[in-house]
Amino acid sequence: MGRVCRFNDKALSILEKQAAPPAVCQYVERHVYPLALSAGFLEPFGHTGRAAACSLSKQNALFNTHPDDVGRVRAAVRRFAVQGGSCEGIFRAKRHMGRDRIAISFTASGSACVPIRVCCL
Repeated sequence: MGRVCRFNDKALSILEKQAAPPAVCQYVERHVYPLALSAGFLEPFGHTGRAAACSLSKQNALFNTHPDDVGRVRAAVRRFAVQGGSCEGIFRAKRHMGRDRIAISFTASGSACVPIRVCCL
């Protein structure tokens, strides 16, 4: 398996305490691995714990993606992983309790070992 990046404890703590909603993930061998999920990212989806959110993301990174957007997002991330370069996109996701939808922006650049940043808009 490819190498999954790790943050040092200090950097991880800083990222996880952010009120802004970034999530940092990495695409390795056709799987998305969450590296850091901020408090601001967990709240809109109603996650009560970071470990459960990470586990769910590992099982299916697109679990909360609008069904009409899943294929397009999956294709964009795979294209980035194979071709490198950069990748950007916006997709819709459901908020906690299905109240309304929010847009999620993702960016990636460099090689497939570079983290993918995801932010709620």
